[in-house]
Order: sequence, then structure tokens, then C-alpha cells
Amino acid sequence: MLTTLAKVKLYAGITGSDQDALITQLIDEVSVYIEGQLGDRAIEEDTYTEEIYDINPKQIEFLLRNYPITDTEPFVAEYRTGSLSAPVWTAYTADDFVIRKGAGFVEFITRFSAYIVDGIRFTYSAGYATVPADLELIANKIIVDELNSGSSSGIKSESLEGHSRTYADLESAKSSEVIAVINKYQRKVYGFPI
Repeated sequence: MLTTLAKVKLYAGITGSDQDALITQLIDEVSVYIEGQLGDRAIEEDTYTEEIYDINPKQIEFLLRNYPITDTEPFVAEYRTGSLSAPVWTAYTADDFVIRKGAGFVEFITRFSAYIVDGIRFTYSAGYATVPADLELIANKIIVDELNSGSSSGIKSESLEGHSRTYADLESAKSSEVIAVINKYQRKVYGFPI
């Protein structure tokens, strides 16, 4: 999650606990929304094991699902021999590829010779050890704006008892401030967003 209940309440100046369930739901929704805008990648650092990709003979680069790549875990790239049902994985050496940590991609020194389904896998760590302050701030801002909206604008459904609300649209997420921060964290390869 991009923020916590305590941080949202501090940002909003809320001292009571009567809105905790609603705030917690909004934290989940806003975190999913922002991560979705960033290509469904996780922001918090984690280890990704055995992430498998097809090999295309025309490519030398693999865009990993999560980034930036970190040094928390050793980076491992392996190629498959054997069948799909009984694969045998062999590690590449560090001289076979270059890791572009910030953009989250791996560039191999030579092209592959054939198309191979599930032909390569990676184990690596990626993400941020702590959520960047500007991402946390916009998450807090969107949540508090939704709490303060007090109207049904953008709300698909609402329940009073459990403070349950389902949002069709997070209007405050479309502000120029929010868009600028999201753009900052979108994947860029060779300086261009993808």
C-alpha cells in the first residue's frame, strides 16, 4: 500500500476512528489505482522469483514487470532447455547481459536464434525500500479529497453501516499535480515513456 491509516488521518487532521474502515478501503482503492496507472507494477520493494518470458529471435531486451531493479537479491537470468513439462534451467553468466536498473530491463549482448515459448526466466528484486514521498503524498491527497467530497460524485454505490463505497472514478486523481507525479514514475526506456 502507498500509505497507511495513520498517515492519512494525520494528513487529514482526523483524530477519531469512526471513518477508519472507509479510509482503509480508500487506501486499497487508491493504491490499486495509482499502481495501475504505473503499469500494474508494485511500488514497494519485493523479490520476484522465476518470472518467465518467451524468447523472440528479433529481441535482445526484456522489460521486466517490476522496476527499478535493486541489489537486495542477486539478479539471476536462466534459459530453458528440455521440454515445457520438464524444463531444465541453466544460468547465464553476468557477461551475457546488461541490467538497466532504473528502467527495469535486461539487454542481452547477442540476439537469440529461435522463438522459444517460456524460454527465459528471471529472479530479481525491484521496487522502492520505502514508498517515495511524492507518491505517498498524492495517495493521501486523493484519499482526503474523496473523504471531503461529501457528495455522490464519482461514487457507483455506497453503504452507511459498513462505510463501504465503490468508486467509478477518482476525480481528484486527474489533477495536474497527481498526473505529474505519476508521469515521473512511469517506465521510460531511452527517455521515452512506454
